[in-house]
Amino acid sequence: MFTERHNIVVEAVSMSIDKRVGKRIQRAIDGLYNQTELAKALNRSPSLVSKWIRGERPVSLEDLERISQVTSKPITYFLDDFETLHLDPKFEGIISGFDLAVLPVYQFVRAGVPAFVMERPEDYLTVPRELVGSARFAVHVKGESMTGLDIGDGDVLFVRPQEDADDGDIVVARANGDEYTVKRLRKRPGEPPVLESANPEYPPIVAEDMRIVGKVVGQFRMR
Repeated sequence: MFTERHNIVVEAVSMSIDKRVGKRIQRAIDGLYNQTELAKALNRSPSLVSKWIRGERPVSLEDLERISQVTSKPITYFLDDFETLHLDPKFEGIISGFDLAVLPVYQFVRAGVPAFVMERPEDYLTVPRELVGSARFAVHVKGESMTGLDIGDGDVLFVRPQEDADDGDIVVARANGDEYTVKRLRKRPGEPPVLESANPEYPPIVAEDMRIVGKVVGQFRMR
């Protein structure tokens, strides 16, 4: 699904994000604010801002947007790391031409949690916009139920939020109160929807009660 050049870029920008973002925040405020002044401008505690800058606490996308505003820096200044990559010179022209998108990355939620947790992404991914299209967030795959479609444990899927999908779409959904999962949606007239795996070891899930979070529109393979 992805070319070699895209794999290299995505893999590189996903490393050590908290410390990298912290260094970018410090660089952005030099000569403008000290940490206490930044905390006041953001209505956050000085200790929290200090942890951001040391890379000890992830920064929410909302807070990064506010930091972007008060420092007059684009948000990609904090989330892309292209200027510090040591890549083969043949990739330099490719990188400089990218239109970038920033996606929050989430883990799946276990049964018993009432909603898909969107408040605290585990990471952010800066990727070429042409790869993600209409996606607005990404999720890490857990399990082997979709290996028949070359979707494996640890892969990253790009997801477009929507509450319904068509027959045959790959979706992130919750069925019958169980944990969220990635499956192919099957719809038959007069029958409840079915979430179908792509691995014969995993039976289909008949979904009397189903919540669709979004449709998978892209993938980055971690293998």
